[in-house]
Amino acid sequence: AGLDRHLHLLRPADDPSYPTLGLLTGQLVGSAWYWCVDQVIVQRVLAARSPRQAAAGCATAGYLKLLPPLIVVVPGIAARALYERCRLDATSRGEDPSTAGGWCETNLSDPRASNGAFAELIVRELPSGLVGLVLSAMVCAMMSSLSSQFASAAAILAHDLYGRHVHPSATGEDLVWAGRYATVAVAGLSFAWLPIVAGQQGEFYLTVQNASQHLAPALAVVVTAGVVSRRVTPAGAVAGLASGSVAAAVQYGVALANEERCRAAAVDGHQGGNPFACLHFTYVALFLGGLTAVVTIAVSAATGGRTAPSAAAATVPWRGAERRTPHARMRDEDDQDGPAAPAPNPWRAPAAAPAAAEGKAAIIWVESERAATGDPPVTPAMPAVGGGSRPGRRPEDDWLEGRTGRRLVRAAGVSLVVVVSVLIAAFA
Repeated sequence: AGLDRHLHLLRPADDPSYPTLGLLTGQLVGSAWYWCVDQVIVQRVLAARSPRQAAAGCATAGYLKLLPPLIVVVPGIAARALYERCRLDATSRGEDPSTAGGWCETNLSDPRASNGAFAELIVRELPSGLVGLVLSAMVCAMMSSLSSQFASAAAILAHDLYGRHVHPSATGEDLVWAGRYATVAVAGLSFAWLPIVAGQQGEFYLTVQNASQHLAPALAVVVTAGVVSRRVTPAGAVAGLASGSVAAAVQYGVALANEERCRAAAVDGHQGGNPFACLHFTYVALFLGGLTAVVTIAVSAATGGRTAPSAAAATVPWRGAERRTPHARMRDEDDQDGPAAPAPNPWRAPAAAPAAAEGKAAIIWVESERAATGDPPVTPAMPAVGGGSRPGRRPEDDWLEGRTGRRLVRAAGVSLVVVVSVLIAAFA
């Protein structure tokens, strides 16, 4: 008993939940945003001692990312097995399974029933002591995730918005208070979003993905274009971000308003209804990414496509001698003729000057906008890679920067791709 489509990994292109074509195309845009643009992830990568250690951390995180499917799927399988056992026991006793109580009370026709599978397992199957322990772990994990999100949002709003455009001469204490107010505001928006989430009729995972796949494409495309190309202008980036965001807001609003109609139009596992209102969010992400890219390129070309003085340093050098430069100062100097430079921040300690490059690996030194305008950078410059003594580094970390470490990091990345490919082929 059950839905046959749950037994197949590869779904039709018009599947209302997990279309394979959409996951292989539009989902990549959202994944690029989460892993490469999201502040929560990026700030941890930029905090690494060297590019090699950053790559090793990314490879390790990739392997850890293989665990969530098991963590998500296994409780669902266990809950379904207990449901079927309850029905069989009720039938063997001559009772009606629908009135037997317990696990038999689950209504499989309700798409929201799957959201409570894990909670039902905890309440029905675990003893009282373990229930409290599991709930405590869930609350701690939630608090950790929320604190990271709030800290990232506060940093962006306080430094990039308030400290750069609203109050360029803000002191460190002003930025601290701005960050606190931003945290309160973001927390308030999170609570305001709860009724919208509660009103969704589908699976909670799909609800979260639907929202993120509308927000992600514009950010991912604009940042990626700015990293790989020196011809993207500030005007093009703003136009692309604005067009993608407006289109995403319009489509998301229409989709929310027509959710019930789209759900009723889905027949036998195939999506129907209005193509614009009922389009799956993975295809929406692909469309939004394409729209943002076209607008960004067109406006950049129309505004001259000139490279700013610091664009060469801010753009990723893919080949040639540029990769062997001692460091790349990633600065945003779009408003060189704008407001006066802010006063130095007394809350930050001066950083040491970057050491000269001694090895083959490039050293990336990231400076914030305030550092570019006179304030010392937050993070001290990373030491050079190569032989000799390196201040601030431990001897046991040296192996990762050598030939053995380079090979291990590459092997980990390649093996991760192979493992994911094998898993997809095995469960297809």
